[in-house]
Parts: sequence; structure tokens; C-alpha cells
Amino acid sequence: MRYQLRGQVLPLLALLLVPLLAFAALGTDAAYLYSQRRLTQNAADAAALAGARELLRRTATDTQVIQVAATYALSNGFPGPIPADAISVQRPDTIRVRLNRNVPLFFLPVLGTDTLQVNARATARITQTPGEYALLALEDLITDPGIYANGTTDIYVRGRGPSGRGASVRSNAAIDTRGTVTFIVDGCIDAAGTINQNGTWQYDCLNAELGDYVPDPLAGRIQPPALNHIQYEYRQTCDNYAGPLTCRPLPPCAETVELRPGLYRNLRLPRDLPRQQGGGPCNQARTIRFVAEPGTAPVAILDGTQLQLGNTNTRLESRGVMLYITGSGGIIDPKNGELRLEAPVTAPYTGGLAGLAVWIANCSTFDSQGNGEFYIGGLFYAPCSQVTMHGNPYGTAVHGQVIVKDLIVRGTSNFVVEYQKITDTFRNTVVLVPNTPDSE
Repeated sequence: MRYQLRGQVLPLLALLLVPLLAFAALGTDAAYLYSQRRLTQNAADAAALAGARELLRRTATDTQVIQVAATYALSNGFPGPIPADAISVQRPDTIRVRLNRNVPLFFLPVLGTDTLQVNARATARITQTPGEYALLALEDLITDPGIYANGTTDIYVRGRGPSGRGASVRSNAAIDTRGTVTFIVDGCIDAAGTINQNGTWQYDCLNAELGDYVPDPLAGRIQPPALNHIQYEYRQTCDNYAGPLTCRPLPPCAETVELRPGLYRNLRLPRDLPRQQGGGPCNQARTIRFVAEPGTAPVAILDGTQLQLGNTNTRLESRGVMLYITGSGGIIDPKNGELRLEAPVTAPYTGGLAGLAVWIANCSTFDSQGNGEFYIGGLFYAPCSQVTMHGNPYGTAVHGQVIVKDLIVRGTSNFVVEYQKITDTFRNTVVLVPNTPDSE
């Protein structure tokens, strides 16, 4: 027997159609709500990151930070308006963003719900990652170049740091190059100011107008050498000496002069080296060499003392002795002579730093004009000095790091930094971090 059921299907279909349409409506509204939640979260993330980047600027006020963050929220899809308390600045390093909006619905209004609220939270923080800066210029006058090159110059910064990043260059101000400059860096070239490229440049990344300041990595970390770190003071004569150290007379004037670790105060070398026969300045010295002495801290304190080489065929060496320049008038002036300074492999005194070859602490200008070898084995540290390399030197190289206030390379110089990390350097970066409970 066959039964006719057609008339029974239609009522069942009508009954099922209502929940099917309801589920379809609910799914449509849910998908739309999810997309709007994602859009709002993207806007919050962008606002937090932008605000934190603005916070990197040394002169940025809280109002400026909030304005930048709000602008990014609006430009990334948040319809606004943005409440005054939606963005908070928590100095020195954190921005929090809270965005709420009511999303109109398509189908659920039939159930009495016209809108639903979506919420988004984002927290961005300034943090530090290894900078691997082989060359760091601390000049903080943003309108002036911290690194300046002019002429037919070659600048190479090579190697990789322990983090795996390539050896990098950093200026806390601008970087300006004029002429035909070859600037090749294995890592990044970063500047808080503008970067003006001329010539041939190669790098892993280029970041201009970062706006942040990378502090001197050694400030407050290492101590300068003190008199209790050394044993001897070297003078032209020890007659009537009443100082706190053991006095030693300077070695006589000769073509090659070896100097030991200790204190050299208010001298002009080699001019003040005593002559064995007759008076007058020592003008025959061609090589001045600092050498370590067993049982003595390998550091020479040049307090108000000038090391001035002749114009040709002269050489200043340091074999495992750190040179510390301080006092008024203290200066290293290699002129056209050769320079080869090698740092101690261990910390030269308590509170010192292994690998520090030269510390110019009195802000005197360093100007290497020569046509001869310039080599630093270790860290060349002149945090408040202008350092100039010019002329036509061969083999100008630092095997370590360079930290100066300003670096000027001009003429036909060939300046090479083979990176070996002596001290950690960091670059400021902005990252999103998990929201803390009080931000919810």
C-alpha cells in the first residue's frame, strides 16, 4: 500500500525554516561582530605601538603621545570618537589603549538587541634588544650629524655579534655624507635624525629618524682609574717629590722610548724626556711605546699630559696598556704619525673593563691626520670628544668597537671597524606585551 505524505512535509518545513533562518541570522551577526572585534583590536594595537614609538622621542609630551596614538587608531579603522581616558601614558616605557564601540546588528534587532559592544585592549612597551653597535656616536644635538663623511672615503663595519645580528652603526643625531662615500655595514645603520646618503651604501637595514636616544653603555658601569690603582708617577726628576706614589724618572730621550704604566702629569711627550747631553726639548724620539710591567696595573693615566708625535716617521704604540686621558690640556695628537694601540686582555684595574684600549675622558679633540697606519685593538672610547680621521691613511682599522661623541671621516680615508664586542650595546624597540589584569 502506498501512502501520500506530500501534505505533511510542508508544515514540517515551515516549522524548521524559522530556526534555520534564526541560526543563519545569528551566524551572520556573529561573523560581523568578530570582524569588527578584530578591526578594533588592530586599531588598538596600532595606536599602542605608535604611541610607544612617539614616547621614544626625548622631547615628547604626554599630550603628543596620546595625539599620535589616537591618530593611528582612527586611521586603522576605529570610527571614533576616542574618549579622553582611552589612552594612558605610563612613563617611562608603557602605553595602554582601551577601545570600546557599539556595533549595529543586522538580524538580532528582531529579538530586541540593536547593538552589541566590542572591546579591545593593547599594551605596548619600550624594550631593549642587542644593538651590536660597532660604531656608536653619542652626539645628542639632533640637528647636527653625529657621523659625517666627506670626500672619497670608505667606511666598512664588518662582523657579527653574539646575538647573530650584523655589526651595526648608530648615531644619536643625524648621519650626513657628502662626496663619494662607500659605506658598507653588515648590520643596520640607525640614526635618531636624518640620514643623507651619497655614494655607494650597503646595509642590512636603514632606520632614520628613530627619535630615541641610546645612552652611553659605559656611563655608570665602569670607574675611571684612580691613584690607588697604580704604583708609580713618572717625572722629569724625582728631586723633592712628595706625592702619594713612588716616583720614577722619565727614561732618557732616544729614538725609541719605552714608557711603563703609571701616572704622567702635566707633561709634553716626547718633548719633556730628559736629554743625556745638554738641555732643550727631546726632538729625536720617533717611537713612543707603552709596555706592561709585571705586578703593575696595565694603565697609563695621562693627566694634563700631551702625547704629540712628529709629522713624519713617528709611531705611538701601546702593548696591552690602557691609555686614560684626563686633565686640562691632555690630548693624543698623532699628526701624520702611526698609531697602534692594543688593549689589555683583562680588566686593568678594579672597576675597569677588559678590552678598553683608549679612554679620552676630558673631551679633548682627537684628530688623526696621518698617512700611516692607524690601528686600535679594543674599544676606542671618547664619549664627549670629536674624533676626526682624515688625510690618506693606510690600514685605518679598529678591531673592537668605537664609542665617541662625533665621528668625522674625510679626505681619502679608509676607515674599517672589524667588530668584536667589548661592551654590550642596545637598541630600543617597541613591542606589544600581554595586558595586565588592571588594564582589562
